[in-house]
Amino acid sequence: MQQVPEGSIGIFFVIEFLDNCDVVDVSSAVTKQIVWTKPDGTKVTNVASFRTTGTDGQIQYLTLLASELTPIGIWKVYGRVTMPGNDWFTIPQQFEVIDL
Repeated sequence: MQQVPEGSIGIFFVIEFLDNCDVVDVSSAVTKQIVWTKPDGTKVTNVASFRTTGTDGQIQYLTLLASELTPIGIWKVYGRVTMPGNDWFTIPQQFEVIDL
């Protein structure tokens, strides 16, 4: 499991959209989000950007504030994009916010 120090600034969260192991071209997405679920169940939705052009299926979010990655514990993260005709979600992944 990936570990991230509590209060980290400048951490890129990169999410890749796949369909049966094939990259999904998300370049037409009108909404790009990376959603965190904190250890207490609170959800935080972050506006994401394309890592490149979206044709690689990747979006990203960069932490800018020390208050974003707190409290310590097991978190979940997934991506969501809205494209004409459908929404795509990734499978949630876990990561751990740790104390240094």
